[in-house]
Amino acid sequence: MWILKSIFLGVWLFGFGTIAFLWLAVYRHMAPHTAVDLRLIAGLTTQNPWWWASLVAGVILGCALVRSWPGKASVALWIFLFLTSIVPVGLFALFYVFSSKLKEIVGKP
Repeated sequence: MWILKSIFLGVWLFGFGTIAFLWLAVYRHMAPHTAVDLRLIAGLTTQNPWWWASLVAGVILGCALVRSWPGKASVALWIFLFLTSIVPVGLFALFYVFSSKLKEIVGKP
């Protein structure tokens, strides 16, 4: 069970780290009412080896944190982590839907 909790905590850290990274790298320097190219997001995330390394580091950090807790973490902590993980998952789903719709639009003559 601790492995499942470790992976969940690591992915949770990774999700919020990705949101913070994208905001620091892209969105805070943008003027209002501007757009971001999907290739920029892909270049900063899936095509960036440091992004993948941070996924591995997040899971390792999650394993270290879960294993080093002196007692059992309360159920409320895991419920809180689950509820807050809805934000990165929702943003990823929104990005996926928008990019697939954009591909449909571009693919049509």
